Amino acid sequence: MIGEIGGLPTRILQAPEAVRVGEEFIVTVTTLTGGRIVPNGAEVRVHELAAEITPYDRILTGTGWYVDRQVLSPHEVRLQFNSPGLATIRVIGVNQTGERAIVESQIVVHP
Repeated sequence: MIGEIGGLPTRILQAPEAVRVGEEFIVTVTTLTGGRIVPNGAEVRVHELAAEITPYDRILTGTGWYVDRQVLSPHEVRLQFNSPGLATIRVIGVNQTGERAIVESQIVVHP
């Protein structure tokens, strides 16, 4: 299931302010999980100077003991841009009512 990013009390997207062309870097996307909901990776798409990240969480099944509280869960992804300029990183998730939520940030890609 797509991760919840709307209405969180923290920065949802953490990325460097600037990188170099061809340099791989880490971006952290935070989703709201807890109880039986745990992080489950992310889908990343990069095209020229635009990156889209869709974080995923999953619901644990089976019996067991789970703490029924909300937790901020990081999803680390690696990105790389191969052209200089102003790049946009877009996170696509859902808000607390299940509607689509988008968070964007821009970074400078130096030659």
